Amino acid sequence: MVLFAIVFFQYFSAMPIYYRETHHLSELQVGLILGANGLFIFLFEMPLIKWLEKTQNTKIGLILFGCFLTGLSLIVLNITSWSGILIIGMFLMTAGEMIAFPFANGFALDRARNGNQGEYMAMYAMAFSVGSIFGHNTGLHLIEGLGFNNTWYIMTALAMLGVLLLFILKLNVKKNN
Repeated sequence: MVLFAIVFFQYFSAMPIYYRETHHLSELQVGLILGANGLFIFLFEMPLIKWLEKTQNTKIGLILFGCFLTGLSLIVLNITSWSGILIIGMFLMTAGEMIAFPFANGFALDRARNGNQGEYMAMYAMAFSVGSIFGHNTGLHLIEGLGFNNTWYIMTALAMLGVLLLFILKLNVKKNN
């Protein structure tokens, strides 16, 4: 979850700079794109989660998929200079976030034994705190040294490493059950 958080937090530190410097968007346009994230969540998260809960997917499989979508949201930015890709990237990130967060929270809670749920949830929260500490700073330093495109490649690689680790976790959970 630390890797997922590092990638996710790029949308709130590096991405507004990318919008302004690479796509020359105004503050209003940047705000509208970032606001679309909240609007998508408001409109679609609960129906999406309710529907996903009824599918045969495991929580860890859904977390894996959410992490994949979040990584994909950054790599698509390197495909074209068309500014419409920003909306596609934001939609992919929002979908990844809406899928990964609730199921990751639920997975952590399900793994805890009675009496130590607080410990598991604290570790879950700490993963995002560590991701926040390192994500913002790392992303901005990478942009300064390597540019936006290379930073998106690196962040996508981190997301795919997270996907790989989640896949290994999924196999281990399946084996232990």
